[in-house]
Amino acid sequence: TLYIADTGNNRVVVMRMHATNISMVLGTGYGSGLTQFDQPRDVFVTRTAIYILDSRNYRVQTYAKNGTFIATVAGM
Repeated sequence: TLYIADTGNNRVVVMRMHATNISMVLGTGYGSGLTQFDQPRDVFVTRTAIYILDSRNYRVQTYAKNGTFIATVAGM
């Protein structure tokens, strides 16, 4: 699975192996709300969670592998 920090579109795109379409989009666009991003820059994935560095909101957001928002784990 490929996780892409789509900084210009303020989202994280998930592509599954051999897929021709986007499998999942994390984030609902630009902003500082719990499910919004302002220039996400990095993604770290574990067996159970996806951690996203939301650079201009100065925080790290975590999502479940199914795309459900869990919490802000660092920052504002």
